[in-house]
Amino acid sequence: MSNRYNSHEITVTSIEVQPKYWNLHVGVFWSDDGINFRNRPFTFLRQFPIFVDAENYGQQFAKNWIDNGKPNISSTPP
Repeated sequence: MSNRYNSHEITVTSIEVQPKYWNLHVGVFWSDDGINFRNRPFTFLRQFPIFVDAENYGQQFAKNWIDNGKPNISSTPP
């Protein structure tokens, strides 16, 4: 799943690691100057039992991270 939010591209990938359990990877891409592009990946340790819940959680996490000024946090959030 990929979408744009406040001049950022958010990609969310859910990978089935065992039957009915999904790992979540989120990437946020943006450019402050239109030339140099940045990428901030996040890999979640938490497994999600429902695919759509994983996707929605990843989208909301990325939006919150952007709205909070892109704080320096671990690449593996809870």
